[in-house]
Amino acid sequence: HVVVIGYGVAGKRVVADLLESGQQVLVLDMAPSGVNQARKDGSLAILGNAQRREVLEHTGIRSAKLLICTLPDYRASAQAIQQARSFASSIPIIARARYSIHSLYLRNAGADTVVDEEKCVGDAISRETLKQIGL
Repeated sequence: HVVVIGYGVAGKRVVADLLESGQQVLVLDMAPSGVNQARKDGSLAILGNAQRREVLEHTGIRSAKLLICTLPDYRASAQAIQQARSFASSIPIIARARYSIHSLYLRNAGADTVVDEEKCVGDAISRETLKQIGL
């Protein structure tokens, strides 16, 4: 299974794509509404704080094939990533960085891949700009 931390806009998108591709997904979210929605959308879901060791252990992180952290707070993400690494040192981890300045911090915490929101937005704006001027 794939563990996805956070069921906001980014988490919902990732989970939808994973489910569509036939993957088993377990969502970990701190909001009861997020957990309920994740279940309605077809994934397993647990209510809890990913920064807490016992909560992460409950996700089955030791046997998961991938961890995706979509939290916008880089400090919370880093703590969750460090906890995950203590259980599963070789699990691939993808993390979201809201700001470019936090990308290295998340890599140093143990993320293998960091998706930089500012870079993604810049790329999207650039593509739209070039389309608007006919290039």
